[in-house]
Amino acid sequence: MSEKPSSRLSIKSIDEIRQMIESAGMPPSAHHAAIRELEGLANADPGSDGYAERLAYLDCLISLHSVEHVEQSHDLDEIKALFGVDLPFSRQAQDSILQRLTSKLSRNHKNRYILIVDDEKIALDSLTHALSTEGYTVIAAGNGDEAIRHLQSIPFDVVITDLIMGEVDGYSVLKEIRRNHPDTHVIMVTGYATVDTAVEAMRMGAFHYIEKPVRIDELRTAVKDALRQKTALSKGAVLCFSGCSDAEKETLGRAVTAALGRKFIRISLSGMQDVSGILGRSRVNQEGRPGCIIEAILESNTSDPVIMLDGLDTINQGSIGAFTSAIMELLDPVRNLNFVDRYVNAPFSLSSVMFMAAAEDAGNIAGPLRDILEVIECQGREDMI
Repeated sequence: MSEKPSSRLSIKSIDEIRQMIESAGMPPSAHHAAIRELEGLANADPGSDGYAERLAYLDCLISLHSVEHVEQSHDLDEIKALFGVDLPFSRQAQDSILQRLTSKLSRNHKNRYILIVDDEKIALDSLTHALSTEGYTVIAAGNGDEAIRHLQSIPFDVVITDLIMGEVDGYSVLKEIRRNHPDTHVIMVTGYATVDTAVEAMRMGAFHYIEKPVRIDELRTAVKDALRQKTALSKGAVLCFSGCSDAEKETLGRAVTAALGRKFIRISLSGMQDVSGILGRSRVNQEGRPGCIIEAILESNTSDPVIMLDGLDTINQGSIGAFTSAIMELLDPVRNLNFVDRYVNAPFSLSSVMFMAAAEDAGNIAGPLRDILEVIECQGREDMI
């Protein structure tokens, strides 16, 4: 890892830093941590090591939540045209990569079916409009009976339902979905929010619970999280290039990245002695700093790069359990929604990152990791047409 850079905040006043915190759009946990550090900074001696350390941490936190989102949208036919034209690999390998890439794009495409159920017309129209403008296919239902009829004919990805709606209420809709559509996520919305109702809804299988009046940004985030969890980790979910030279792996990674219009980052795990290289070192440690994933996002200034984890077969055998757990945390689309780097010490979503893997010999990768990889053996151009 590189040396810690001097903080750009050193020339800023406390009020200017506070404004940067408020402009970064941090989630509550990160915002709370930033304000706590800012209060400590205001009372610290500007010449002390503690002052410089607080500045560095605040700089990291603000920068992390101010990175750009540069992901571009591509037609799948365009992806096929952009990718694989001159790659020096077998046609079988190229076809496998393309199949995984197009499958991923299809699953992540915004044209998902969403059902909104609410007997208050103003609320129903408002939520329908907000999600329709996001590119989703949205069906509106004015009561529970109508919602259940729609459920019988359309395979919805997400259902957003009011709780109190007369005889067929949100609980009834939720029960119908859990019984006949277990893969459909339910977001419960109600103005009668109490701890008991929230617990009951979650106990019955609701994915999320939102109080009225609904904040549209919160709803959009909940829907995106629900859709991501629907594509939760399964065997072969992550591409792993095996048997390639470093140059060949780089070529493949950059080809995929160019097709997606993102930035490419290659992280070598070879020689990494302990899991802090991935998860970071706590600030209580004199050498506290972010791990390689957070550093890569900061250096690339983007929240949605393509990150290739190279050397999965060279993990330190003495720490293989800890390394496997840490890498699983990165690759699992459910767990990485709230990735906690030990230095940052606040959840940060890695859900927009596309991870790939690479190894000299995939057969040497630890079992649990191997199970979630689709291994692509790179053996040259023998069967190129």
